[in-house]
Parts: sequence; C-alpha cells; structure tokens
Amino acid sequence: MDGGKFAFIASGGSEQQGIYVSDGSKITRIADKTSKFPGISGNIGWSSEVGFDQGNISFWAYIDDKISYPNFIGAYVNGSGLVTIASTATAVPGAGTNFTGFSSPADLSGTTMVFPGYYSGGQGIYSASLSGGAITTIANRPPAYGSTHSVTALGPF
Repeated sequence: MDGGKFAFIASGGSEQQGIYVSDGSKITRIADKTSKFPGISGNIGWSSEVGFDQGNISFWAYIDDKISYPNFIGAYVNGSGLVTIASTATAVPGAGTNFTGFSSPADLSGTTMVFPGYYSGGQGIYSASLSGGAITTIANRPPAYGSTHSVTALGPF
C-alpha cells in the first residue's frame, strides 16, 4: 500500500496476467504479458510479489519462451514508464560474468531497488537506482573479486 493505493499481480482468462494498481474505486493496468521492456523481447510472466513505494513498482519477471524461461528485474517508474533494471545480459558487479537468474522479492524504497541475483559460482543481494546507473553489491556468496561483503548463506529477505 502506498498513499491509499495498492499494487498487485492478477491473472484472468486467456492466460491474462499483469501488474495493476487500485485506489479502491478503479483499477489501472501498469503492465501485462504483452508489455514491452527495454532490452527484453517476448511475452512476460510475473512473480508473486511486487514492491510499491512513491508510485514506483519493482518486480521479478520472466520471459515466457516455453523453453528456458529467462528472467529479469524490472520496474514501473511513476511518470516515466517501464524499465529493465537487470537481466541475464547484465554483468554481475566484480564477478566477471553475467547474471544467470533472479528471484523475488525485488524490494523498493523510493527509487532504490534491492534484489537477489544469481550467477555461475555464486549469488548475492544487489541494489540499483530506478533512474539507471551501476548495480551495487550489498552481499554475495562467494565474494566477488575485491568484495569484502561476504555471507555464508542467502535466503529470502
């Protein structure tokens, strides 16, 4: 809930699925399976959780390619539209490789997103600004080259 509004994921007939916002009197579609994101092609499927703050929405989603279901971290930026924060084409900070996947939750505070990410040989918790810029490592296992932020296990937060 944010300022009397609720953001949620809903499914309907004909495999319809999307992210919506309601103020109690009307429901507004933010994105659905056919929405287009920068650098992402194909129909989109959604996780079961969204972050919602200051009209911005964060989420983990996947590309419904019926084969490998690659996923990405995305957001709706209030006043700007849909953005891709990280995908399997995005480099993991300090690891010398790209992300191989993501999971929920993709949490949000204002315009800062925090999300779990996975890569060959490790996993971590990362942050990024909805306005773009570098992804920052909060903690990872095993530590990426040059990182002093290591943990022995990562789980849901």
